Amino acid sequence: MIQKILLLLVVLATKTAMGQAAGTLDTSFGTNGKVLFSYASNYDCHANGVAVQSDGKIVVVGYTGSATTQGDYTVTRLHPDGTFDTTFGIGGKLNLNLLNTDIAEKVIIANDGKIYVGGTSGGTSIYSGDNFTVIRLNSNGSYDTTYGNNGKAVVTFNGNYNFFKNMTLQSDGKLLVCGKNTVDTTGNYSDFAVARFNADGTLDFDFSNDGKLTLNIRNEDVATAIMVDATGNIIVAGTGSSQACFARYFSDGTLDTSFGTAGKINIAIAGLSTAVYDAKMQSDGKIVVAGYSYDSNNGGYNSLIARFNTNGTLDTSYGTNGYTIKDIDTASEDQNIALLLQPDGKAITCGRVNTGGTYYFSILRFTTAGVFDTTFSNDGILLTSFGTSWNFGMGLSLQPDGKLVVVGYYDDLFDDTAIARYHTGVALTNEIFNYSDLKLVPNPAKETLVLSSSENFESNYTIYDVSGRTIKTGVALSNQNINISALQIGVYYLKLENTTQKIPFLKN
Repeated sequence: MIQKILLLLVVLATKTAMGQAAGTLDTSFGTNGKVLFSYASNYDCHANGVAVQSDGKIVVVGYTGSATTQGDYTVTRLHPDGTFDTTFGIGGKLNLNLLNTDIAEKVIIANDGKIYVGGTSGGTSIYSGDNFTVIRLNSNGSYDTTYGNNGKAVVTFNGNYNFFKNMTLQSDGKLLVCGKNTVDTTGNYSDFAVARFNADGTLDFDFSNDGKLTLNIRNEDVATAIMVDATGNIIVAGTGSSQACFARYFSDGTLDTSFGTAGKINIAIAGLSTAVYDAKMQSDGKIVVAGYSYDSNNGGYNSLIARFNTNGTLDTSYGTNGYTIKDIDTASEDQNIALLLQPDGKAITCGRVNTGGTYYFSILRFTTAGVFDTTFSNDGILLTSFGTSWNFGMGLSLQPDGKLVVVGYYDDLFDDTAIARYHTGVALTNEIFNYSDLKLVPNPAKETLVLSSSENFESNYTIYDVSGRTIKTGVALSNQNINISALQIGVYYLKLENTTQKIPFLKN
């Protein structure tokens, strides 16, 4: 009899040895866990996004410029120990002038090793935008000239002050991008802006007829995260006039009117002014968002994390009534800028806290129930400083070994790129994973995986990479091979249909 698999036990090893407790700096990285650098003296150098390759190398993106010089995309690659990878660009660095002022925001490492860097180009200053521009690089930092126009894919929306915010790579190689489209000359009236590129970097005309769309929800709208669910629907999250906003589209770019009100949702979480800076989708389709809540009667800007059900309602089982709002220190200014979900479902945010006159990197970890995880830095809250001036955490990524990389900048007259790496207390074992007599073998694996069992079964499966992107889907049958030969070396997670856990495995 064919049986559906309902549950798999994921075994995670927790490291709490001296010096490796969760929420401590990894002193094997850089200088005592930190790296600080700039591209040129008297120039600002911001880091906004980070991704970790399967070989452990770290790719950091942002921009460099000055008050009198228009900015350029920066792409930097570091070895796992924090030294520059001199096989990439010039001494590990790329300084790319695309069109006027260019600001790189996000980076994705594709399964084939290609590097996608997304951001805004064409503005007259760092405060004005124009085009959403994605470049694709080869592993050595050269442009992949087969993509778009000599390695560059560009989408332009009407109006000025258009800003790229985020992107996601679909399993078919198409790339979704989102941000805001400002539709008046004052820069105060904006809409969600979304576009999709084909795998070759051309606009996908099967999406919204011309490859792009805009959507008004609450007048001042900005899309800060974009996700694809298991059915192929596209969910866009962001902020509109101080409320959390969502829209759901079918794969062709038409609004799913069964979602919220005519495909749109907006909510002031806890009845307060709300900003959503990032969002991630859990394997069950629920969405975790991070940002800040503003309460003039209780500390001003406070850290916010919340979880929404698949229908767009707050998940009241998370935190308190669906959210956790925290004034990190009395009357501190707290903002969560970026978010990731660990394989075990715990959420980590990075951002900034201003307390005692100093801005710090803030790294917060939450349990799957949405409360602060006291196994991380004792209370779930970690602050890091590179000096006594302004420290801003802007992006984060989890390494295959479970270590956490956080990037941002340190502002001391001129801004420097700031990177720190932390222990999370979570690492993969190399054991065979069992549930009753069900086994995932071999582990590590090179060409194929097998779900071995004495019982016959059938289940849909999904393989994710460490950033949560879907890499492969299919149907798993008992004692039948799952081909993983096309995967890059690294850590992945296999999830069976109707389960909440992911099985980690090593591809070698």
